[in-house]
This record gives sequence, C-alpha cells and structure tokens, in this order.
Amino acid sequence: PSSMHTLYEVLKELKPQKNEHILASMVDTIVRENDFLSYFKTLENLQSNESCLLVTPFIDDEKPLTVKMLPHGVIEGFNCPIEKGTVVTSGMYGLSGAIFPHLEKELSGGTHKMRNFLASLIPAGHTLKGFSVEKTLDIDRPEDVKVAEDFLCQS
Repeated sequence: PSSMHTLYEVLKELKPQKNEHILASMVDTIVRENDFLSYFKTLENLQSNESCLLVTPFIDDEKPLTVKMLPHGVIEGFNCPIEKGTVVTSGMYGLSGAIFPHLEKELSGGTHKMRNFLASLIPAGHTLKGFSVEKTLDIDRPEDVKVAEDFLCQS
C-alpha cells in the first residue's frame, strides 16, 4: 500500500541487527554518482541509534517533505515552512536496524506514510541526520525522464 509497508517487508526479510544499517531508496530517485558515493561512505560511520537521510535544497516536487536541520546535520523536525536554506528529503534512507521495532509499532498503530514514520523517529529518541547534496530528482512524470538524462549527463 505504501513505501512504508515495502520497507517493513524488506526489513522483515533482512532481519537487520541493531548495529547494522541498510540503504533504502525509492525507485524514482535520481542522484549523481559522486553524490551517491559520498552519501554511502557517510553511512559507514553511523552509530546504531542513528540513521541518515539524503536531502537537497533543490525542490521540484508537488508534496515535498521539508526538513528542519541543525547546522551540524542533525534533523530536528519535518514539515517546516519553505524558506531560504530549507532542504527536502530525496528518497534515500540509510536506516539503522534499530528502527525495525518502532516501524512495526507505527504500522500496527495506523501510520501508513513514510513521511509520518520518519517524523515519529525523532520523538522516539532515534537520531536522524541529513546528508545534503546540491540536487536530486524525483521521476514522477514522463517529461522527468528527459530532465534526468540531462542532469546525469552534466555530471
């Protein structure tokens, strides 16, 4: 029914340990190779109570999930007003295996959207970090394919 449900099914199958991290990506996320490699390298240094979202200041989405991020990269909240310096999630998540019990709890409690699940991690005591890159693309419409091709060819 949603990307949150898909994440649950994947984690249920993988059975990640609390000290392991997995990289989950939406199928419609486009990121430059160098940005992806830098982000992936950052995930290697996360603690067991930390996850890291790929974020960007480039906003071209009908319903962007805005992120309030502290100067040192910790995410403080979601759904903040769009203003100078606002970043949005990019559909890539370096997630700690420690979140799985919380994911189960949120699903059984009626949460069905990834954005609501991510927001629920902060008050639950899980640290979310943001890794910002200049630009990512979300492929939602046929015309986005050409934009993505041009974007990747500029890399």
